[in-house]
Amino acid sequence: MHHKSGKKHIEELRLERGRIVSGNESARIIHDDAAAAIGEGDDNTIWVLVHDSERRPRGRDPGVFVELGETCYEQNGLIRVADRRVARDSLERLIAELTGMDTHIAGDVAGRSRIPQGEYAGIEVEHVDEHYRISAPGRAARYLADLPEPAEDDVDRRWLVMAGEESILRRALVNTMMSPPQHIAWQASRQGHKLLLGAVVVFAALSVIGSVFAPLTLLAAVSLAVFRWKQVDIVWWAHRRFVQPHIKRTMEAASALPSEDAPESVGALS
Repeated sequence: MHHKSGKKHIEELRLERGRIVSGNESARIIHDDAAAAIGEGDDNTIWVLVHDSERRPRGRDPGVFVELGETCYEQNGLIRVADRRVARDSLERLIAELTGMDTHIAGDVAGRSRIPQGEYAGIEVEHVDEHYRISAPGRAARYLADLPEPAEDDVDRRWLVMAGEESILRRALVNTMMSPPQHIAWQASRQGHKLLLGAVVVFAALSVIGSVFAPLTLLAAVSLAVFRWKQVDIVWWAHRRFVQPHIKRTMEAASALPSEDAPESVGALS
């Protein structure tokens, strides 16, 4: 989903004199490669233009859950990110998901969403210049599997997370802070279509044995259709209810997150 914006972007996008141009507005290009161009918009947002026009999410949320904050998917395919502190690796993953092409953004994109120092359900975060030192004793360390292993002689189990990798660390922290019921609810919202499809198959097979399962097959099929129809809304509701409060705790300022009625795309949690 995307938030409401003052001016609608409906005219065909183009690149002109080092800028991304959309109607009467434009953005100064700060990164450009074979997959996409990124610009600093005159409207104080980050613009993303996928070069392949067929892969642009024209006016619809593409269902890519990346930590971008408040995001607009415009009718002409332009993506506008309201939080100028968005981490570059979040933009890299968004572009990779949309295009199937790897991209590397050199340097920061108008700053980063820095994680405050402190203790997060057993994981200690400490600032080391612009980087992070992470301590995770015991079971909390299992949430840091995506990070490089600490040295074997490091009995304190400390990680060094480089600047720009906030999204990887943030996913680990959010996973740590979420309770088991929240994990189950969040995963169910994301995998609901598979669960309901499995129920349809199982009940259909059982209905051969007993007619009592036939109504359950129909109910599961209807539920599957409704879920697929409202899947984006369901996933967003679950994210806002079970995940967003924990993400907000890992942001330096509350403004890094959208308001309650402005959905965002967020990093998929494991």
